Amino acid sequence: MFDDITFASRHGDDADPLLAMFEERLRLYDLAAEKGTAGDKILSALPEEIQRKWARVEIPQAWRKAGWYAGEALLNSNIEILRHRLGADPAWFEENIAQPALAQLRAGLAKIAETREASGCEALYREADEFARQAEELEHRICSTTATSLEGLLSQLELARELMEIECVDVSDDCEERLNASIGHRGEAPSELGAGFGGAGLHD
Repeated sequence: MFDDITFASRHGDDADPLLAMFEERLRLYDLAAEKGTAGDKILSALPEEIQRKWARVEIPQAWRKAGWYAGEALLNSNIEILRHRLGADPAWFEENIAQPALAQLRAGLAKIAETREASGCEALYREADEFARQAEELEHRICSTTATSLEGLLSQLELARELMEIECVDVSDDCEERLNASIGHRGEAPSELGAGFGGAGLHD
């Protein structure tokens, strides 16, 4: 991660720290991409249901005896449909159909999580997310740092434009003011501008 003291020792006190921040930001995103790609390679070799986090649930009384589910919402919906169709005693239905189905789903999802963890892909995704988080944190810092060189200022403004174009982050007030001043705008910023640098994480 970027460090003021290390930077000063390498480049001198008069050097623009923004330039090193941009280098570090790119390095962190490259590491995030590298870890994510490695995780994807491992995950792609696993069965499809593991990749997609689908657990198989069997309900003998249902019209379709078995199905694949990624979470409880759809299963609960299907259970409620079956509950009304069967018209069974509520206590019996809960004990013999609803709860066993949910137990199958939870056990299946737990097994999937265990398999993905054992494969190593989840650890790589966590590393990728952490590198991306550090890069996003550095973007906040870039935005609040005053450039001391023309190259630093232009790089800072280019980053602001880049983030506005992808429309998935907000730009902090500092960067907004610099951007507006540099291109001659006054008054309200474009609607894409908001209240802080940030970015999307990986593998949510």
